[in-house]
Amino acid sequence: MAIKLLMIPLIIGIYLIFKDGISYLLKDISLKFKALKRLLNKSRLERHIERIFMVISSDQKEKRDKNLFYCVTVLLFAVASYFLVKMLGNTGMLLCLVITAMPYIYIRATLVLKQRSGSFEGEAFLREIFTQYKRCNRNIITTIDETVKSLSDNEPVTKRALFRVSLRVKSIKTDEELKDLLADFIYALNTNWSRMLADNLYSAIRDKTDIQAGLQDLYEGCKKINKKLEISKRDNLEAAGMMKFLGPIFIALFAYMGAQTMEVKKMIAYQFNTKTGVLLFCLILLSFVIGNIIINLATKQKYD
Repeated sequence: MAIKLLMIPLIIGIYLIFKDGISYLLKDISLKFKALKRLLNKSRLERHIERIFMVISSDQKEKRDKNLFYCVTVLLFAVASYFLVKMLGNTGMLLCLVITAMPYIYIRATLVLKQRSGSFEGEAFLREIFTQYKRCNRNIITTIDETVKSLSDNEPVTKRALFRVSLRVKSIKTDEELKDLLADFIYALNTNWSRMLADNLYSAIRDKTDIQAGLQDLYEGCKKINKKLEISKRDNLEAAGMMKFLGPIFIALFAYMGAQTMEVKKMIAYQFNTKTGVLLFCLILLSFVIGNIIINLATKQKYD
């Protein structure tokens, strides 16, 4: 009993001598556990996928579409790896990885098209936020709320992006939270004018800066973009029209030539029962999908 009592002051003495080191060690362990918890809760990849669906899906379908994306990706990998690797070996594994990446390529292309579509809302959007800022006596929080209410259904992308800002901006407590919120806003549009607008919003929300001159300059700058876009749009539409018109003709022509040189049954058997046929079929299918994505991206210019 006496020995136990003597141990108490000894432990207290050791703690007092090494308390700074012990406190630093405990703090370091705590920070590492917090970082690990954040990593386990939400990886950078998951956050990236969430951001994409935040833009391309509606609020009601966002979770469903994200889960569907994961399921389709896993299913494609399972089916492609079973058939292609078995038949084509290492080449099949490479094709399998490309095919598995197709859902991501699709949602990424959809994101870019959505961002480009939203970029064309810039002039009407900036005009409305500039007007509301003057009406609301330069109160930026009220301006954001009123702009969301007054934007029409013709500006769905910018309206939804600003609506998310409106929902979260009132509960923000730190500078980092504000930066993350505005980063999501920029991501939804991905234009120079959205970045400059976000900088203005940041100054107005954090420092209560008067941004009327900045908003006016942005609006005036957006109005000057129209003439340049019209010329570029005409050139792209001509090229895309030729591709869409000639593509089906060449596909039908090659199919007819194949049917003339080989029986249809033999051609199908060669296509799906031989390594060369399966490889060519996969390459043609991938080329068709990627070509369509490129045409859509080429014809949809950004208002920037």
